[in-house]
Amino acid sequence: MNKDVEISSINDLLQIIKGIPNNNTIHVNLKGSRFFRGQSNYNWRLIPSVYRDDLFDSERILINEAIHKYPLEFNLNDKFSTLVKMQHFGLKTRLLDLTENPLVALYFACNENMDEDGSIYIFNNVVTFYSYDQIVETYMDFIFKFSGRPCEESEILGYFKNKEFYNMSRRRIENIEELIYDLTLSGVFVSPKMDNVRIISQQGAFFMGGMKIKEIETSRNIGNYGKKYYHFEPNIIDDQTERVEGGQVFKYKIKKEDKKKILKELELLNITGATLFQDLEHQIKHINKSVINDMLN
Repeated sequence: MNKDVEISSINDLLQIIKGIPNNNTIHVNLKGSRFFRGQSNYNWRLIPSVYRDDLFDSERILINEAIHKYPLEFNLNDKFSTLVKMQHFGLKTRLLDLTENPLVALYFACNENMDEDGSIYIFNNVVTFYSYDQIVETYMDFIFKFSGRPCEESEILGYFKNKEFYNMSRRRIENIEELIYDLTLSGVFVSPKMDNVRIISQQGAFFMGGMKIKEIETSRNIGNYGKKYYHFEPNIIDDQTERVEGGQVFKYKIKKEDKKKILKELELLNITGATLFQDLEHQIKHINKSVINDMLN
């Protein structure tokens, strides 16, 4: 994962990107994409927030609570956009924010935790889906209806066999093997609708964390005897790997002493908190930060 390579300037990052070939086509029907993610602490792993602190089994509860308390905020006809909005307001989800712009990722690697080294991840030539593709719709339906509880085979299969997808030309799921295959990918890269100011300003995309089967339980209880129940658990990306969903993943270090210098370089290119977060709350925070920095310098 190129962990020994360090980035100390914008130019360093651009030179690294130039050296990574991007074929852009994985298969005749699949587009390969390149995404970036910046993390302000080098030791942080690529773990979605709901996968931490044993919250995986509470995923559906968190979502339902948000919908129950703020029903006017969320459009359940578009579950992926709903999950994105929840994430941006702070709800713990299985989404990791990515960007198509390496300079945006560089900003996030440098803007916090000034006493820690940061990191840049490059996801190269990865399989990417749109938010309305069947695989994403399948994940969304699972998350909103089944996540966090044992899934009885006939119930979950019956639900998805009868599902009317956004695009009627898409295949129907006919057996449990097809469904389990879709649900147990290591994760899915998603290009979202550009219907959100933050997504537009950050040129955003998402990695949606995957799952794996923890246990297949055959019930011995009267009334449910012989029924199969699927238990799922998070599928965490191994930071030591160099491949993810058909593509490559690279990790680079940004030393803590270079963070301020890089932020000044980014400011010259108008990559700041004010341009990346255009809501009033973040605009006011940026004003406070700018005035304080001017007083100290």
